[in-house]
Amino acid sequence: MVYKKSKFLYFLKIGSNYYVIQTLQKVIFEIDLELWNLLKKNEVFYKSTFQDKSVFDILIKNKILLSQKFDEIEKLKIFYKNKEEVSSLESLHIIPTLRCTLNCKYCFVFKNNSSLKKRLDMDFETARKGIDFFFEKNTHPNPLVTFYGGEPLIKGDLMFKCVDYIEKILKRKIKKKIITNATIVTEDIAKKLKKYKFDVSVSIDGNEKAHDTNRINWEGKDSFRDTIRGYRILQKAGIEVKILCTVGPHNLKNLEENVKFLLSLKPIAIALNLPKKIEGSELEKGLIPEFMMKKYIKALEICYKNKTPELHFADLIYGFLRKGIKYRPCSGCGSQIAIAPNGSIGPCQAYVASGKYFVKMPKEKEDLYKNKVFEKWRNVNCFTSKNCSQCYIMPVCYGDCPFDRESRSRSLLTPSPLHCYSRKVMFDYLLKRIISKQKIFFKS
Repeated sequence: MVYKKSKFLYFLKIGSNYYVIQTLQKVIFEIDLELWNLLKKNEVFYKSTFQDKSVFDILIKNKILLSQKFDEIEKLKIFYKNKEEVSSLESLHIIPTLRCTLNCKYCFVFKNNSSLKKRLDMDFETARKGIDFFFEKNTHPNPLVTFYGGEPLIKGDLMFKCVDYIEKILKRKIKKKIITNATIVTEDIAKKLKKYKFDVSVSIDGNEKAHDTNRINWEGKDSFRDTIRGYRILQKAGIEVKILCTVGPHNLKNLEENVKFLLSLKPIAIALNLPKKIEGSELEKGLIPEFMMKKYIKALEICYKNKTPELHFADLIYGFLRKGIKYRPCSGCGSQIAIAPNGSIGPCQAYVASGKYFVKMPKEKEDLYKNKVFEKWRNVNCFTSKNCSQCYIMPVCYGDCPFDRESRSRSLLTPSPLHCYSRKVMFDYLLKRIISKQKIFFKS
């Protein structure tokens, strides 16, 4: 019988030690140089290839070697297709307004603003219709409802009214999240966010100089002090805040210093968001991926010392520890609805201002599953992307942002080279931590 290597093998050399990692099975094997070379260089194997038959049995058992006729991708496709529930929607994005207190230079919502002359604010009746549509025949037990913008707190009363409607009238159990710049947070708003048990994320790009480079208001004035004031009010109300930091030329050179500042604010976690390609933005001007990732890894070390999770690396950790794979890059690819202020719906909130991929709400829920826009997005997964399906890290990687994919390649199916490179650097770093018996959980 003829055998082949799994597609999901990664070969790693650390000093004089050699390892093969089966990323689908999530197992790491230390092997000798002879076997390392044999597996790495050959494509076809026979049982007679191995002098030690027990080694051959281990390779077969752990799916490092497979029958040449066995199609891993096809088997995974069938398995996850059978598990898929079209009626289980896990995420609802409500965009109560496109207005914002800030005019950030890299905002991907407002850089796609061809429809900004249309209605900017949502009224409750529009929100109610969208909420009813999302929850109709929705089998998900505990979906996430995210309030996005613009700055959602501009329509804070509407936001809390939506939550009351979902929880008190529809009697649905939900998780609640808001992404805010915190510039208009008051004690009353903070108390309500605490009362309603919101997961709160605040956008801060580092110290004052880094933050104010891009995050300015409509009068061109700095926003750092207003953001930090709002952030402190949230903390005073007893809210455990996360910080979202966009990485770019404005803070990359001094990323370690900026991360130390963010950690001094005592968030429960931070996310170092790698730059998206945005028309007219200078977020990637002069950016060298290798330099960026060296800085990122140094920032990770600081997070570990501070025992504060960095959320993108945390995703990779869970990706390696969980069984199976997360085969869609985000919930927008089949299990999410975003509601625009004018009542139209789409799979991805990033396109709300441009109106691209947003359609008139169907009369019947069943019509959503036949809609060409939502059908197109449901087709985005690690199997329909050749780059992903042929990548050894696919079973561990959460995938990248479809908005960024399309901005770079004009295709929802082609992952960003920057994302692919960064995830492989992260994976290599994770493996070295595991093998050297360093902690991989930030708070352990």
